[in-house]
Amino acid sequence: MNHYENILTGAWIQVAGTVIAAVGETAILKGEQRGFRLVSIGNGFEAAGNGIQGAASLRVFDGTEGERLRIAGDWIQGGGNATNVVAAELQLAGQEEEGLILDVKGDVIQGVGAELEAYGATLLEGPYIDLLVSGNTIQALGCIIEGIGEVLIIKGDEETGLPVTTFGSYAQVAGAVIAAVALTKRYEEKGLLVEKKRTYPFNQGDGTMWENMRNATISRTYGGRMEAGGV
Repeated sequence: MNHYENILTGAWIQVAGTVIAAVGETAILKGEQRGFRLVSIGNGFEAAGNGIQGAASLRVFDGTEGERLRIAGDWIQGGGNATNVVAAELQLAGQEEEGLILDVKGDVIQGVGAELEAYGATLLEGPYIDLLVSGNTIQALGCIIEGIGEVLIIKGDEETGLPVTTFGSYAQVAGAVIAAVALTKRYEEKGLLVEKKRTYPFNQGDGTMWENMRNATISRTYGGRMEAGGV
């Protein structure tokens, strides 16, 4: 795979993570303790996806401010997701208040990262930019909504807070899907997903290492044949 395909792989892994986390939030809404484990796993997937995107994006970084902000946003989102993993594990272990407080912080970090990606996208040119901006913006809003729900839970209003948190998690799913689709379409239209074949400058008369190696191989081959059939 080329680096652009790796970026898409990371984006779709992030989508999978948001889906798993949303299913977990739904389970928590129903009073099922296993939901915290699903939220932990889902955020782990999201963090991995962000990491893959960030690493691959660095390999094709073109020096523009828009891409610089988007890469920074990827890493910041990854940090927020990692924080949410720890928060979910704390809640699963019975440390609910500590976990919720950490969860709010993780959501804020995620929201900042997603909004940074959205702003960075506005500085780019080419196809599907509006869709990419929309996807990242919806993700950021989903993080904020989820954080608001968690603050309500901390204050003792679970009846309102749990549905709000769940809604925020599904908003993140929608945003992640839109952003991943936008990136996929953008790279397809720009022809960035076609693996370029590596060419070597054989027989170009430029004295390159590749030509010297080839000529040396030819000389050894023909020299051996002449000795074998010597006069």
